[in-house]
Amino acid sequence: MVDANNNQTIKVMNSESPFPNQSKVAAYLRDSGHEDQDLSVAQQEIAIRAWCEQHGLVLTKVFIDEAAPGSTVVGREAFRRLITHFHQPGCREAGVILWKYNRFARDIDDAQFYKADLRRRGYIIHSLNDSVPSGLDGRFFESAIDWMNARYLEDLSTDVKRGLHHIMDQHGAIGGTPPRGFRREAVEIGSRRDGRAHIVHRWAPDPDLVDKVRLAFEMRAAGASCAQIQDATRLYKNKNCWPTFFRNKIYMGVMEFGGRVIEDYCEPIVDRATWEAVQARGQEAWRKNMKNRKNHPRRLGSRFLLSGLAVCRLCGSALSGDTATAKGHRYDYYTCSGANLRDDCVAGKIPKLLLEDAVLDNLLGYILEPDHIRELAVELETDAQQAANRYELKKADTNRSLAILRRKINNLVEVIADQGMAARALVDQVKELEAEETRLRLELEDLTPGRIKLRDQMDLDELVNEIRSLRAGNETARLREVLGGLIDRVEAARDGEKISGTIWYYSPVLDKR
Repeated sequence: MVDANNNQTIKVMNSESPFPNQSKVAAYLRDSGHEDQDLSVAQQEIAIRAWCEQHGLVLTKVFIDEAAPGSTVVGREAFRRLITHFHQPGCREAGVILWKYNRFARDIDDAQFYKADLRRRGYIIHSLNDSVPSGLDGRFFESAIDWMNARYLEDLSTDVKRGLHHIMDQHGAIGGTPPRGFRREAVEIGSRRDGRAHIVHRWAPDPDLVDKVRLAFEMRAAGASCAQIQDATRLYKNKNCWPTFFRNKIYMGVMEFGGRVIEDYCEPIVDRATWEAVQARGQEAWRKNMKNRKNHPRRLGSRFLLSGLAVCRLCGSALSGDTATAKGHRYDYYTCSGANLRDDCVAGKIPKLLLEDAVLDNLLGYILEPDHIRELAVELETDAQQAANRYELKKADTNRSLAILRRKINNLVEVIADQGMAARALVDQVKELEAEETRLRLELEDLTPGRIKLRDQMDLDELVNEIRSLRAGNETARLREVLGGLIDRVEAARDGEKISGTIWYYSPVLDKR
């Protein structure tokens, strides 16, 4: 086959057709947009059309994703239309033709899931350039191809990371936009193959902004609000950028890069003591916000069940309810408030029902499940017994120390009484021992036996039934109130098609009444 635009011969490896003559077929085309890619989508389409004509097939639909990575199906709109098309009851096509399987998907889970989905519906998937035998043996070869395509992604990622770490280790070079108060400085590290200078960039403090950065940290350490710092420095247009600014260790010369910590990367703008004082202020503000946000009036009236409980797993910001409308349908999502206000969080939107159902399913199916409750009760009783043992040992040890101190004090007092003025030097020693005795008495009073009270199973069964009833009746406000007594927070984040999260919950077996 010849590309008429540049007279390039396009070779097809797998020339046999699995489709009956005159079958209607669809094609899916994708390129990554890289200069070193296999073929552009235009060249793929030319080859597929010629192949269909050669084998007496009717190409009715062509789905094209240009400059789209194969590592995920997210953002590949044509791919989604392809899958939706073959899900329609009246679909006339016998299957889909690909230039290569890696055009369909490089992620092994995506590749095998969507191919299996189409095949279970009776459709044929044919690659022009992957030689795969028919039958069960073909599935083995195809799985190996999927593995190689996925391995290519991993190897590419490893090579890229290795290259980035190398130029960081050797030259301190890093891509991207530096944080406020820093600038990019060009570093020549050699020559490229075409003779041009190979230029990379490292981050260095910007002399024009160093004083403002230092003032911002000093003000924050002294207790100033972000609004006050904003007015004084004007480093940002939006005051919501300050929390990220103050958490960045680069301002004390420490670079965090690719999971590594590089000390003394650059000249520090602020000293460690100031930076740590600012972190303490931030933690105090965060705890106050966590305490107050559950009872915020807007959250109490929200139709989003996890409002006030859900936080972004990537940056710790609250997840807020959001709504999008498409083709007359309303779709509800949880979105990272930090990602909405700043550019430093890449968390994606999480479908509302998906996250809420996952939390409730885990709460009912695991956290409040009777076997798990019994395990928790045993652990708590064991911990309580160990705490009681430690209490008794500490109490006995403290009492022994007090008895020894009393004897020493009594002995010294007798000496002073006998010798009078000659023993004045012992008076200070008595005072020190009496102060130690007071400290031990207070320590003894502070000791607690660590008693606990557990809920009975009937009480827990009623709680489970109430949650199920509220869930079935869509009583969001009351259900949120119940969850607030069981769950501290839900951390969640979306990465492509995958959603991961952690439920931080209070022990459901402890009776706090």
